[in-house]
Amino acid sequence: MSLESCQDWLEEETGAKVLLTPSCTAALEASVMLSGVGWGDEVILPSFAYPTCASSIVRAGGVPVFVDISIETLNIDLMAVERAITERTKAVMVIWYAGVTEEQEALVELCKMHRLTLIEDAAQCVGWWKLRGDYGAMSFHRTKNASCGEGGALFVAPSYYERASTLCACGTDRWKDKRN
Repeated sequence: MSLESCQDWLEEETGAKVLLTPSCTAALEASVMLSGVGWGDEVILPSFAYPTCASSIVRAGGVPVFVDISIETLNIDLMAVERAITERTKAVMVIWYAGVTEEQEALVELCKMHRLTLIEDAAQCVGWWKLRGDYGAMSFHRTKNASCGEGGALFVAPSYYERASTLCACGTDRWKDKRN
């Protein structure tokens, strides 16, 4: 499968614009940067998370705010998210553990109500996840359900595609020659 056909398939499956990345970590880092997280901004995420979720926030100057998970889903606890929101909160990063996304819509509504960016770590969701938030990240690491050994994908709402493409092209517009 070519890179372009992989992007096309992922776009068709998820309803988002897709940029292939070297890893899910790179996609998470891009998501945080594109969200405008800066020095002192808080990003809420589950305490049951892969280390690069938090390091992507710290890399941008943000502050990870860890909250509990739901024992039923192992995903972020919505009530804990709501209690953790402050005036410094800029975004929420959710990890859809093992592909379980049953509370996706409720989290989207909570973020909209508080004008927060929603970053979805969908590392284990190939084939059944659709982007509902602003940004998403997926992994193709050999430990995931769909693998090519390494690699990842950044998912963005269509309105963010140009900015994300420029970021992924090291600040240039070279991407315009290849794909719109």
